[in-house]
Amino acid sequence: MVTLKNTIMKVEDDLKFRQFADQRSLKPSTIKKYVTDFGIYTKVTGLTLTELITEAREEQKKIEYEDERKVTKYLLDYKQHLKEIGRGDYSIKNAIISVKGFYNHFKIQTPKMNISAVPSTYYLNVDELPKHKDIKLIFKHCDIRFKALVSHLASSGMSISDTLDLKVYDLFKAVNYHGNDVNSLNDLYQLHENDKSLIPVWKSKRTKNQNPYVTFTTPEAFGCLIDYLKFSTPNTEDSYLFRRYDVDGKLGYSTVAKKFATLNEKSKMDDKKVGSSRFITAKAMRTFFAITLEQCKVPDQHIRRMMGHTQRGIRQSYQKLDISLLLEFYLTAIDALTFSKKVQVIDHTAEIVKKQDAKIENLEAMVSALMEDKLKGNK
Repeated sequence: MVTLKNTIMKVEDDLKFRQFADQRSLKPSTIKKYVTDFGIYTKVTGLTLTELITEAREEQKKIEYEDERKVTKYLLDYKQHLKEIGRGDYSIKNAIISVKGFYNHFKIQTPKMNISAVPSTYYLNVDELPKHKDIKLIFKHCDIRFKALVSHLASSGMSISDTLDLKVYDLFKAVNYHGNDVNSLNDLYQLHENDKSLIPVWKSKRTKNQNPYVTFTTPEAFGCLIDYLKFSTPNTEDSYLFRRYDVDGKLGYSTVAKKFATLNEKSKMDDKKVGSSRFITAKAMRTFFAITLEQCKVPDQHIRRMMGHTQRGIRQSYQKLDISLLLEFYLTAIDALTFSKKVQVIDHTAEIVKKQDAKIENLEAMVSALMEDKLKGNK
């Protein structure tokens, strides 16, 4: 049995933990989980997080082999203790991944540990997950802000963390992909008035792993955003897209979670569960998006690109052909990602790609001319 030791500092007060949480933009629920897991780890080792990083850095410089460093013993003891207190395999796996991630954040190498485990929801049947009719029912009970949020989440597959980090200028960039010149809310409103079928193109990076990705939202979701922005006008283009009502600040995770709980209750779904979670949640929107695209025959690698998943053997980058190809596949799923009415969508993809190709050809010609001039100058 592993003997626990007391440390001199709470995890949440430790400077290294505060740096870790701040630099990763962690949401409150994730911070709470880390505090629990790291708290157990510090009791197993008898050292604070700062002391653990200092010790690991010194050993990494002096000791060549990972299996001879203290971190290896610490992690094995941690794994054993988690088993002793009754943690399941999947919970243990996640706790160890969290601790290893903390070390890795501070450039500390950690040993490989193989723990075979899957979440309790892994074996759920697709029929047990939220469907279009369920989200459509939720949609009817949403206020103007949550209609914008729900339609955005469900039609983009974007995580709640990435969504709440969006600024107004990100929406400008998303609509300007199509060659528009939107620089203000008035420009945005006029654009929507002129083109109700526009599909915003969101080029972003996952907060979780910094993977670049490209996704889209439906014309319906874009229209809901316009309605919301007109109802609750942000102060500047640097304001968060989804905001609190009392101040021009970022909408909180806890507010979103409480609202989804209320929506489940109003829709008489509060007795349904996905694993141990509520039936309709922000995460469920992301799952719905992935399953819907799969049912619309979108290839798995393209779904992964839209969701910011790591691409095996493929360099992560924004490539113009990727975006146009992804948009073509996305168009096949638009009806299945729309919850109030069908929208006729005009596909401008070919026109966009043609313009981009012309720009690239001009740039290539300029580079060739510069190279020729340089070669002539060297003769």
